[in-house]
Amino acid sequence: METLYISPMVLLEIQFLRESGKLDLKPERFLRDMKEGLGLQVCSSPFVDAVLSSVELSWTRDPFDRLIVIQADTNAAPLLTRDKIIHEHYSRAVWD
Repeated sequence: METLYISPMVLLEIQFLRESGKLDLKPERFLRDMKEGLGLQVCSSPFVDAVLSSVELSWTRDPFDRLIVIQADTNAAPLLTRDKIIHEHYSRAVWD
């Protein structure tokens, strides 16, 4: 089975969604459950490289989307998302 990775920004976005009442899930719990259940790992690519590259993604104002997409793109990886805007701009976006 291939290793699945997430951007560290996913954990911060989960916390923001939790604080706004849109999600009732702690990032630590999510990460633990995903590691145990799927072998999920947090991407360890240098974060500064992702930030510097993400400035080119002018199609979104969302900093979470910029960093999550650029980290997937840097690793030529598929990105699992329901976000329609990401699907329009990132050819490897999937939702199955």
